[in-house]
Amino acid sequence: MTPCLLVQRTGHVATLTLNRPEARNAFSPELAVRLDEACQQLRDDREVRAIVLAAAGTDSFCAGGDLKLMIPLITGARKAETDYDHAALALMREKGRPLPTHGDIGKPLIAAIEAPALGGGLELALACDMIVASENASFAAPEVASGAYPARITYLLPRRLPYSLASEMLLSGSRLSATRAYHLGLVNELVPAGTAIAAAQKLAERIARNAPISVRSARAVAHLAMSDPAADVDGLDRAMIRKVYTSQDAREGPRAFAEKRAPVFCDH
Repeated sequence: MTPCLLVQRTGHVATLTLNRPEARNAFSPELAVRLDEACQQLRDDREVRAIVLAAAGTDSFCAGGDLKLMIPLITGARKAETDYDHAALALMREKGRPLPTHGDIGKPLIAAIEAPALGGGLELALACDMIVASENASFAAPEVASGAYPARITYLLPRRLPYSLASEMLLSGSRLSATRAYHLGLVNELVPAGTAIAAAQKLAERIARNAPISVRSARAVAHLAMSDPAADVDGLDRAMIRKVYTSQDAREGPRAFAEKRAPVFCDH
């Protein structure tokens, strides 16, 4: 049986690929559990410095929860039958949603989007730090048209787009093209169709070449500033300064520059 989640490792970059193109890459119980498990493993793997989140096929990046398998299970319309059903329900009770949508992985996460990211797919894209999209991609939160609720998109989208445009998307379900998303700053890089994954991996590789402790520290402060305006961002910033400048990597960078060679970072 073809796995619903593909995990690829190249150097310090990992690529997770949602692999249910026949179901628009919607979350089945198995996919939700496997994605959560993979993200936890990559979060704890010191060799992985950046992660790309991609999807198979060209019809949809991700359509959110599977209307036949996942949504009826969560609402109680069908009973748990398989081990993945029970595991998915336990995951929902514990976290509400699988990683990365419910929380922070702690490492740079780049969405590679080749097709429309709608509903839960948009939520998944917004959970990433950066988005690389092809010209065929688009973004929408159509939940209100069917009486559903655009969970987490309600507060993630206004952080990345002007409030008036975010409100239009949330309340009318209107679609945002990848080209316009790029000009508004939601998309980091706009690329030809079929090249989003490769472009995202190149961006991940550029990040992975830098000092891991510096990358994680800078990201942690930026992430907190973005997600919690009331947080003590300055205090965390000062703590990260001490952490980075007492590390071996902070010594290796200037040493490599003086010796005219590429630095060899050791993540401590």
